[in-house]
Amino acid sequence: MGEPYTGMEFESEEAAMAYYDAYVKRVGFIVRIGDCHRSSQNGSVISRRFVCNKEGFRVSNNKVKRVEVRKPRAVTREGCPCFLGFTSPRRH
Repeated sequence: MGEPYTGMEFESEEAAMAYYDAYVKRVGFIVRIGDCHRSSQNGSVISRRFVCNKEGFRVSNNKVKRVEVRKPRAVTREGCPCFLGFTSPRRH
């Protein structure tokens, strides 16, 4: 299995996910599904991003939902830029 590169083509979204999942396990990180854009006409997936589990940053939630004090959670988002973008071919 080679390194991912711009312009790679896959038979399906599942094939792209399988490739990227195998790649990230080999290099040592975890993949999660990021953004997904669907067609407004039939709901099919137009594009999707598979991202590193450390992609982005935690969104702070300043709303007070409960009075109880919650245990602080570990920071897991570190702004990792790794991703694989998948775009469905246009159907005419």
